[in-house]
Amino acid sequence: MTKLTVLSVVAASLLLVGCGEEVKETAKAATETVAEKTSAAVDTTKEAASAVAEKTTEVATDAVDATKEAASTVAEKTTEVATDAKDAVVEKTSAAVDTTKEAASAVAEKTAEVATDAKDAVVETAGDAVDATKEAATAAVEKTAEVATDAKEAVVETAAATTDAAAEKVEESKEAVAEKVAAPAVDLAACAACHGTDFEKVAMGVSKVVKDMSKEDIATALKGYQDGSYGGNMKALMKGQVAGWDAAKIEAVSAQIAK
Repeated sequence: MTKLTVLSVVAASLLLVGCGEEVKETAKAATETVAEKTSAAVDTTKEAASAVAEKTTEVATDAVDATKEAASTVAEKTTEVATDAKDAVVEKTSAAVDTTKEAASAVAEKTAEVATDAKDAVVETAGDAVDATKEAATAAVEKTAEVATDAKEAVVETAAATTDAAAEKVEESKEAVAEKVAAPAVDLAACAACHGTDFEKVAMGVSKVVKDMSKEDIATALKGYQDGSYGGNMKALMKGQVAGWDAAKIEAVSAQIAK
C-alpha cells in the first residue's frame, strides 16, 4: 500500500513539471502502469481479503464445530460421570442399607439374648427369694413354736409356783384361824388401863405400841417379863402381871393381841 502511494506521488510530480511530450508520455505510461499495478494490487488485496474472510469463516466454523463437539463431549462425559456417580451412590447407599439392616438385626438378636438372660436371672433370683422367704418363714414358725412352748412351760411353772404359794398361804391362814378358834378368849381388861383397849397406846409413856408388834414378838416380850430378861424400868410392873401365866396363856394372849 505504501509503494502505490509513492508511485502516485511520483506520477503526479512528473505531470506537474511538464517536461515535454516525452515526459508526458512517460508519465502517462507510468500512470497507467501505476493504475494497472494499483488495480492488480487492489484485486490481489480483495482476493487476499476474500481468502482471509473465507479462511476466517472456515476457522470460525471449525471453532464453532469444535466447540459444539467439545461441549457435546463434555455433556456426554458429564452425563457419564453423573450416571457413574449415581450408580456408585446407589450402590454405596444399598450397601449402607444392607450394613444397617445387618447391624440392626444383630442388635435385635443381642437385645433378645440379653432380655432372655435377664428374664432367666430374674426368675432364678425370684425363685431364690421365694426359697429364702419359705426358709425364713419356716424358721420363724419354728422359733415362734419354740418361744410359745417355752412361754407355756414358764406359765405352767409360774402357775404351779403361784398355786403352791397360794396353797401355803391358805394353809397358814387355816392354821392361824385354827389357832385363834382353838385359843380361848383371854380377859385383857386389866391391860387396857395402860395399853388401851386395842393396845394402841404407849404405856406409861415408854412402852412400844403392842398392836404393831407380831405375835412372836409379843410372846417373846411376855416370856422376857417373866424371867426378867426383857423390859426397861417398868419390867418389874409387867413381871407381876404375867408371873402366873403359863405357856398356853402367853400363846393365847399373843395370838389375841396380834390378830
